[in-house]
Amino acid sequence: MYCLETKGLYYQYAQQQRILSGIDLKVPEHSIYGFLGPNGAGKTTTMRLVLGLLTSQAGEINIFGRPLAANRLAILRKIGSLIEMPSFYAHLTVTENLRILQSIYRTPVSRIQYVLDITGLNHTGAKPVGKFSLGMKQRFGIAASLLHSPELLILDEPTNGLDPNGMIEVWELLRSLNRQEGLSIFISSHLLAEIERRVTHLGIIHKGELLFQGRLDELQSQAMQYTILSTSDPERALKLVQPFDDTAFIDERQLHTKLLSADSIAAMSRLLVQHEVDLYQITTQQEDLEHLFMHLIGPNS
Repeated sequence: MYCLETKGLYYQYAQQQRILSGIDLKVPEHSIYGFLGPNGAGKTTTMRLVLGLLTSQAGEINIFGRPLAANRLAILRKIGSLIEMPSFYAHLTVTENLRILQSIYRTPVSRIQYVLDITGLNHTGAKPVGKFSLGMKQRFGIAASLLHSPELLILDEPTNGLDPNGMIEVWELLRSLNRQEGLSIFISSHLLAEIERRVTHLGIIHKGELLFQGRLDELQSQAMQYTILSTSDPERALKLVQPFDDTAFIDERQLHTKLLSADSIAAMSRLLVQHEVDLYQITTQQEDLEHLFMHLIGPNS
């Protein structure tokens, strides 16, 4: 079952180009779904539509199998969210801020201590939230989004601006929530390196179009295999190989080619030696996810 599914989701701001062009999202229940794309790709707009903060101009949004348009309030009670920076009363402590939200949600008072414990904010004492570090403020935002025991957590780039330790802390918290409570998490990022080892599923969006959706191993299966040659003259080697592989390229002073067969590699080696290009090393390598991502969205993005 999908905790979140959209069909043909479309959005355009007045007098501007289309922001979303028929997005079909499928976020499995109990997954950590990474929503990846460059800045301006449409990630935040998608999340605002899913939360009912914007009204979709075309398409469907279903959450836990129910249409958002017909069940908005009931559905939103099952969702916790953090879009951009969390809102808070800067002069109040984290507990005082959460008590205000608890009175609105009408959740048990004991839930406050639980979210403080799980987010590591239980030792902040009388310190006002306004004096928290950026990482602590983000953890407060997550604590607030968990207060009403949601089944789906929607987070828009929650690690933006955090140092490496802050990023690790946030991700450890999210993975713990997913493993221990079965919480479904839909999280956006523009950094592949941040999410590639931390999510169960991935969607790649660019210029309002969904370019890929599925498990990480499904994305990796699309990666190219390359033969990599280390030579004394990479530029000359490239000119010699290009008639046989016009997609060959140089990266970090090494020649990359899609010619993989033993016969092709032997022929290339002879050709280079005949033209007095020394060949130091030959290896094969699968394209990493970062290069695959760049190929999907285009070199100028």
